[in-house]
Formats: sequence, structure tokens, C-alpha cells
Amino acid sequence: MAKATVFDIATYILKKQGDMSAMKLQKLVYYSQAWSLVWDDKPLFQSRIEAWANGPVSPQLYLSLDHK
Repeated sequence: MAKATVFDIATYILKKQGDMSAMKLQKLVYYSQAWSLVWDDKPLFQSRIEAWANGPVSPQLYLSLDHK
């Protein structure tokens, strides 16, 4: 089975929760990764997450989001 990507996780969250700010989506993606590491002892996706001034960010996801 293919691993999920950061985009798969973001799409799933948006389908379940509806529209939200880019910052909130980044944080929920981060929490999803963290819980996967805690529960399953393995990452949910392979994209890097960085500590930015306003919270955790997946640069790959950040570049794909509209930041208006």
C-alpha cells in the first residue's frame, strides 16, 4: 500500500472540516503526523515539518497553498 502524502492528509482534513486558514491546516497536518508517530510508531507521510515563527509548517504544503 502506498504511503499517504502531506497533500492526501490536507485534503482529508479539508473534506472533513471544511474551509480553514492555511495556518490551522498546517497545525492539523502536524498533529496528524504527531499522533501517527505516537500511536503507530511510524510517520503518516514523509514530508518534512519545520518549526516556523507561527508554528509547525510543511514547506511542501505551504508552497501549494494560497496565502492571500
